[in-house]
Amino acid sequence: MRLSNKKMLAVFMAAGLLTGSAVSAAPVETNGEVALGATVDSGILEGAPDGTLAINPLVRQIGVRKAVFKDSVYQGDNKLMDYEWNELYLVDGDGRSMLSTSSFPMLKGALEEFNHQERSQASNARKGMCKQAASEIQSRKESGSSGYFNPYYYNDKIRVRRADSQVMSFICERSSFTNGAHGMYGFIGVNFDSQTGKRLELTDVFWNIESLPDIVIEVLRSVYPARTFYEDMEKIVTKTILEGSVIWTLGPRGVSFYFNPYEISPYASGLLTAEIMFDERPGLFREKYGKGPDSYCEEISGWSPSSVVLKDDGTGKSEKLGVFYDGDGLSINLGEASYREKCDIHDVEAVFVHKDGLNFVYVDCVPAKLGENRPREIRVYDLNGARPVSLGSMDRTFYSVQSLADIEKKRSWQWVMNDPREFRIDESYMTGTGNSKTHVVELGNYGRPAYG
Repeated sequence: MRLSNKKMLAVFMAAGLLTGSAVSAAPVETNGEVALGATVDSGILEGAPDGTLAINPLVRQIGVRKAVFKDSVYQGDNKLMDYEWNELYLVDGDGRSMLSTSSFPMLKGALEEFNHQERSQASNARKGMCKQAASEIQSRKESGSSGYFNPYYYNDKIRVRRADSQVMSFICERSSFTNGAHGMYGFIGVNFDSQTGKRLELTDVFWNIESLPDIVIEVLRSVYPARTFYEDMEKIVTKTILEGSVIWTLGPRGVSFYFNPYEISPYASGLLTAEIMFDERPGLFREKYGKGPDSYCEEISGWSPSSVVLKDDGTGKSEKLGVFYDGDGLSINLGEASYREKCDIHDVEAVFVHKDGLNFVYVDCVPAKLGENRPREIRVYDLNGARPVSLGSMDRTFYSVQSLADIEKKRSWQWVMNDPREFRIDESYMTGTGNSKTHVVELGNYGRPAYG
């Protein structure tokens, strides 16, 4: 059965985009921090010739963390479902690189509204799915049906693409399973102007969206075989872009467009992406949003590869980066090169790191079989040679437990690594042991964290 994008999202209780914060611009208090005036806010370096590298070294990152809520629901001995959802919060840095969050009151308000809607949606989904699961179990008992009941699940994860003085952009990865032929998943893109808290539209980023559909269609056809698409793919892409319903995010080096299963292709084709780099087509972008920070980190999705720019040489050339765990090992694919590591891990979170022309991948994971209580670890991979290479692991994690109350609420905190010059990691801890110790570090030699 073929579903439209909106109907598809409704199937797994993720219908509708979140509305942006309805706040107006207000004066920004700097509190002694670097003033975010016309130069930084415009995304332009004074005196820089037009068409130069899509980098603005004056753009600085904002500290971000996620609240991760994760638990299971039982009815007697029967597990009804597993669920997870994330919320996003601003946090102050250590004064090394990141800007004070007090400089972004409008963005803070927009995220508070976003979190409220995520919390409400997750609660409604959980209640509805638990009721449905309990009804299915009861129907099985009444009919005398035997066999294993596969618990339902609902996941809503956030992947941060940018969090800086210009843009806050992230993906909501929503997936669910209710004992059908397969689960359902899809992306939602969320983009805010960091200073005004305004939900960004395509017209804020692009000079002329009338030409955009043809460019996106061209990219899709160059990346995927023609048999991938429905016959009316071009009509659907054009319609969603011009009416503003297309799913997109604004990254450090370009804009990504996402097309969920059943939208322009069958479920088996998976999530399709079309990415346009700033340096690749500089005339498309408005000056304010056509440049990103010089060094950055970007959370990588496990659903599909992401385009990353390894060299800021003005060409806009990108490579596809994929980090996948298949139950038997971890694969890191960069363009045509790949690295395969046989291992037994789960709960994999990957971050692409770009600093001073060097590139790495940080992989936060649990090094044990699912169900075992083991501390998390971070594995580091070098992307600067002919193929990805392992640099080893460390007893550190982006996950943090701050109090026993967090444990009682089934909540943990995840530091978002978005600035290689200043980020937080915790000493690994056993689940249920209370507080964990946090360190503020920077990317040092050989891609490892440097302390002090």
